Amino acid sequence: MPSSPLNYDVVSNIITFVTNDLSYSSLLALALVSRAFLDPALDVLWERQCSLGPLIIYTLPNDLWELGPQDAQDIRFKRHPVPSDWDRLAFYAYRIKTLDHSIRRPKLPDYYLHKSALHTLLNTYPAPFLPNLLALHSAVITHTSPIDHFLTSFHSLLTSKIKRLTLELPQNGIVEDTNSYLKLIISQCPDLEYLSINCTVPVVLTLHQSHLHRLRHFHVHGLLSLSADAVSYLSALPDLRELTLGLKGQEYLIYAPQYTVSAFPSLRRIALHSNLITLCTPIISSISSTLLEQITLDVYHTLPPPTLHDFLGTLSSNHAWHPTLHTLSIRLHGPHDSLGTFSKSTFFPLCKFSNLKCLALQEIGTIDLDDGTVVDMGTAWPLLETLSLVNASSPAESQSRITLKGMISLVNHCPKLHALHLGHDIIMASPRAKDDLL
Repeated sequence: MPSSPLNYDVVSNIITFVTNDLSYSSLLALALVSRAFLDPALDVLWERQCSLGPLIIYTLPNDLWELGPQDAQDIRFKRHPVPSDWDRLAFYAYRIKTLDHSIRRPKLPDYYLHKSALHTLLNTYPAPFLPNLLALHSAVITHTSPIDHFLTSFHSLLTSKIKRLTLELPQNGIVEDTNSYLKLIISQCPDLEYLSINCTVPVVLTLHQSHLHRLRHFHVHGLLSLSADAVSYLSALPDLRELTLGLKGQEYLIYAPQYTVSAFPSLRRIALHSNLITLCTPIISSISSTLLEQITLDVYHTLPPPTLHDFLGTLSSNHAWHPTLHTLSIRLHGPHDSLGTFSKSTFFPLCKFSNLKCLALQEIGTIDLDDGTVVDMGTAWPLLETLSLVNASSPAESQSRITLKGMISLVNHCPKLHALHLGHDIIMASPRAKDDLL
C-alpha cells in the first residue's frame, strides 16, 4: 500500500532529525526497511553531495565509465552512453539538492568528472540533469578548462530553482567574455538569494541589468572588483543583507561617490577589502539600513590618524546604526612605517554605539590610551565581549599608559568580556590592583 503524503512528511522529519547520529550505511539500511522509509531515507542520503562522482559510480553501468590515472582522480567514459544507461541515474539524480565540494563524506569516492565525460553527460542526458538542485558550487566540476568551456558546462547544470550559487572562475580563459557569461548564468536563476564569485585574474564585473532582485548575500573575492554602476545596482536591491567587496584600487576602478538616499536598505553585514579607505567611506556612509550589525575593513596601506578619525566620525554620524552595530573590525596589511599615533579622540565617536560587542583594530599604528579612556569604553559598551586594540609596532617598542587599575574597571563594566587584547603597563599598577585582577 503506497504511503500517504503525511506518512512521508512524518518519516522524513524523523530521518532528518536523527541524520547527524546515523552513518550513511545506516541511512541506506533504513531505506531498505519498508516502502514508507525508502524515499525519505534516500532523499536525505542523496540531498547533499560533494561531487558528481558518487552518482556516476553507484548508478551507471560499470562498462560505461572508468577511473583515470591515479594522480588524476577523475572519471572518464569508455564508450558513448545509450538511453538505457540513464535509467538508474535518474532515480537518484532528482534527489540531489546541494552540490558543494566543501561537503565531506567518509568512505565515499572523492572523484570528479573529466571534462570530456562532463561534456558527454550534459549533452546526451535526455532531461534536466539535476532538476531539483537548490545550491551549486562550481568547484564540483573541473576548473582547469578555458573559461568559455567551463561556464558553458556550469550553465548546463543550472535550474530555475537554484537559490545559492558559488562561482570560482578558472585562471585561464577569455576575460573579456566573463561578464556576458555571468549575465547568462544569473538569468537562469531568477530566485537566486546567495551569490559568491571568486577569480584570481583581474576582472571588473558590471552586473548591469542583472536578474538579482531576490539577492540577500553577495560576496566578491580574489581579484574581482565591481564597476561603479554595479555597486549602485547592488545598493538598490531591497533584500540585500550581506555584502563583501574588493576595492583594491586598481587603475581602472572608478567608484561613484553618489548613491541614492535609500541605498542598501536591508544591509546587516558588510566587508570591504581596499588599499584606500577613501574608497570605502562613500559606500559605508550611503547605507540607509537600520539593521546594520557588522562592518569589516581590510586596508592594504598605511592609515594616517586623521583618515581613521574621519572614517570613525562618518560611522558615528549615522544615528540609525547606534543601537544595532555590534561588530567593527579594521585591520591594516602592509608596511608599518610612517604610522601615526591614535589617541582618545580617534576612538571617541565609537562610544555612541551602546550595543557594541566586538571591537578589533589590528596593526593600525601606535595606540596611545590611558586608564580614563578605558573606563569610558567600559561605560559606553556594557555588552562588550571582545576588545582587541593592537599596535603595529612590537611590544618592545610600544608604550602603554593603561594600568591594571584601568583593566579592572573595564572588566567590571563589561561582565560579558571574554577576549581582551590590549597593551597595559603592569609596573604602574599598585599591589592592590594586581591582587584584584587575579
